[in-house]
Amino acid sequence: MLSIANTQEGQYTNGMSEALGTYLKSLREGQGLEAKDVLAQLGERLGRKIDPSRLWRAESGKAWPDGDFLTVLADILHARLEDFAWIQRNPAATAEDGRALAKRILTQEDRDYVAALANTDTKRAALLRRIAAMSDDPELIGRIQGYLDGLERSDRR
Repeated sequence: MLSIANTQEGQYTNGMSEALGTYLKSLREGQGLEAKDVLAQLGERLGRKIDPSRLWRAESGKAWPDGDFLTVLADILHARLEDFAWIQRNPAATAEDGRALAKRILTQEDRDYVAALANTDTKRAALLRRIAAMSDDPELIGRIQGYLDGLERSDRR
């Protein structure tokens, strides 16, 4: 599990909070997780009921989460410590920066887990379409499209 608790001291700009919030929300939504499910996991792992507004404030950039909450949330969302450090080192960080960081992670995770998660052609095709939609890598998008075209041709036979 990430250890973020000791990185919580310092001044945070509105942009940094927005970048972190957008990063967290993009990770959650990109993994298809509902806020209520994340709240349930947070409550279970922290040993107490979590007020839903706490997650909303974190994701909307209204508040910088405390160390324990953020550490567990980061673990649930498979966030990267390097991304938190980047946001903290960049007072001019924006919501778009947070979105870009999350998009990079989701693409990387999807690449790593395509074979493991998609055990049928239908599931594989849906996952690959999702990856292509998030990717900025023309080579990856081309390979995915080629694979999907091959599936469509084999379905027509």
